[in-house]
Amino acid sequence: VSPTQVNFLLPSDLASTAVQVQVRNPAGLSTLLPITVQANAPQSLTLDGKYVFAAHANGAIAAKSGLLASTTTTPAAPGETIALYLTGCGATSPALIAGQVPTQANPLPATPTVTIGGISATVASATVAPGLAGVYQLNVQVPAAAPNGDLPVVVQVGTASSVPAQLTVLK
Repeated sequence: VSPTQVNFLLPSDLASTAVQVQVRNPAGLSTLLPITVQANAPQSLTLDGKYVFAAHANGAIAAKSGLLASTTTTPAAPGETIALYLTGCGATSPALIAGQVPTQANPLPATPTVTIGGISATVASATVAPGLAGVYQLNVQVPAAAPNGDLPVVVQVGTASSVPAQLTVLK
């Protein structure tokens, strides 16, 4: 929560619909604001608002070297399988229990599509991340043909696509 923004988590199985949102705090009630709830609206978590939050198989952060001053980072490699972390991927099968943090990696009913640098990437698995509310993990193989550099990553779930976030790839 900040003076200009309130983040909140909706149940993953809500149907697409228009609703009204109102915020209550010690100062009183806000005016009703219309929002449209979508079945899914994937968005990559980022390290800095630009670079995607991704991890190597050993758990180390896959990012441009030196991107995070307090953490060692190394770029992803073509052919490597990395974990991407997102929000807004929607319902799982079996369904999550509203109001409870997931305890197991329930899969998405349909595999999302992912492109890295405009090249289709193989999605090995797509699940909710156990122990994290509203976070999904996609294990994705960086395309073998991916060139060196900062490449846009786009995730599509159903008909909704994420805003591109950058992944540094280095052979």
